Amino acid sequence: MALDFSPWSAHAIEAARRVAPHARLVLLNAFEVPFKGKLQLAGVDTLTIEHYRQQARSKARLQIEILAHQAGLKPDQWNACVVEGEAWQCIVEQEQERDCDLVVLGKHGQSAAEELLLGSVTKSVLSEGSCDVLVSMARKA
Repeated sequence: MALDFSPWSAHAIEAARRVAPHARLVLLNAFEVPFKGKLQLAGVDTLTIEHYRQQARSKARLQIEILAHQAGLKPDQWNACVVEGEAWQCIVEQEQERDCDLVVLGKHGQSAAEELLLGSVTKSVLSEGSCDVLVSMARKA
């Protein structure tokens, strides 16, 4: 399960639980250090950048734990996976390393036109991954 902590993440967890109620979920977040390139260009030292990296990693881990709790997942039903990098690459790498059967992604489309299109992360996971992909869309209230 790829999570970006948007409202669609909770819907994606629900969809995964409906499709595979007994599966152990891997709740994945791919993060990037905010403004890393600009910080490096500005000459910010590596210790400071590492501090920001650790903050981003800790924040993602905490958000995964909160989301799992809100979804009613028990500790034996999920694992957290927080990795640094471009989202689609991290998703595909983890899917292959963990020999996953299914990747679940939440879709963000709002308008009718957006609902017809897949996002760039989804397209990349579909083209580069080697397992089935479930794209979950939140229903409008």
